[in-house]
Amino acid sequence: MVEKNPILVISESATPESYQNLPLDEEIVLVPPSKALCALLGLKADLILLDCDINNDLGIRLLREIKPRFPDLPIIFITAKSSEELVIEAFRCGARDYHRKPLNLDNFGEIASNLLRVKRSVHEKRFFMSLGTRFSHGLAGSEEREDIPEYIQRAVRYMEDNLEKVIHLDTLADRANMSKYHFSRAFKSFTGMSPVRFVKYMKVQRAKSMLREADRKIGSTAAEMGFSDVGSFIRCFKAFEGITPSAYRSLQNGR
Repeated sequence: MVEKNPILVISESATPESYQNLPLDEEIVLVPPSKALCALLGLKADLILLDCDINNDLGIRLLREIKPRFPDLPIIFITAKSSEELVIEAFRCGARDYHRKPLNLDNFGEIASNLLRVKRSVHEKRFFMSLGTRFSHGLAGSEEREDIPEYIQRAVRYMEDNLEKVIHLDTLADRANMSKYHFSRAFKSFTGMSPVRFVKYMKVQRAKSMLREADRKIGSTAAEMGFSDVGSFIRCFKAFEGITPSAYRSLQNGR
């Protein structure tokens, strides 16, 4: 049976009733910021809701104190006063997701449920590893990466499910509940690539798997990966791999 530990809410202003309307069947423990570390040392938690209200400096400081001590504990950063710089800093300091008040309780509850499910599952492997590639930007690492922000997970899942289509930045930003500019900056800060470049990267990784088939044609691969023409596919492939798709296919098949 999966062990269920409570959600810890860290807040100066929240009341015990503030998060009771979340669509979650979970125990919620509320502590002030001054007692957060003591509470974590004495209490097992599966998720932290760091509600800094308008005191963003305090929220970032707590993130910096908590994350190194509890690296596997997911933290959702909640604020009433947001900025693009704050979002990026929160993710850099280890927040898994970021929300501005007032909260959309249904959406927030779904995200919290997903984080709890992952935290409580000891066997779940991160979807990034399904690409079969580890690259030297912010996503490289162990097979289980529980520090990947939820907004990146939602966007990348959508990319993976729609690689054969033209994927628009507007759609990815909507998945992340951010503006295009805001999402692009935060995504690149974490992954080292813009969302558009990351989509191309994923298309190339999927194409590489297809090209391992000896009779696979370059044109059909380009079409299946949603490229407008073979030339753009070849240029994109070579930009990431350093060789053309034909050369890659030959190397894979010993020719």
